[in-house]
Amino acid sequence: MYMIKALLSHLTVFLLFSFYAFSQTELESVLLSLEQEEKNEAAITALYDYLYSIELQEPEKAYRLYGAGSDLSNDIGYELGQAKGVAYQGAIHYNQAEWEQALEKYFESLGLVDTSVELRHKAAMFNNIGNVHNMQ
Repeated sequence: MYMIKALLSHLTVFLLFSFYAFSQTELESVLLSLEQEEKNEAAITALYDYLYSIELQEPEKAYRLYGAGSDLSNDIGYELGQAKGVAYQGAIHYNQAEWEQALEKYFESLGLVDTSVELRHKAAMFNNIGNVHNMQ
């Protein structure tokens, strides 16, 4: 049942986003879609999945929308979603060779979750931090 609910949530966000994208800015349409989805975790995950597909072509838009997803995650108490939004902003800085800003976002992301529980996120952030230092 959970899988069906998650799949329907992803599909709804995608369809709503596709429909509204023609008449509004991307940011407005995604936020509207998330509001209609009652700002649940699956909708935020769908947003991040979409943003991953555009972040190299449209980094400014993706950066703003990752921030919006992080803020919405904070509103509903989804701390991993909040941390992932910040970490994805760090990835955009990394892709643009903005090393200090990338490090700031990765460390900020570490501070947003209980890393004793979210071990995968903790490991990913330390890996990202190491990658930044390797590139400097």
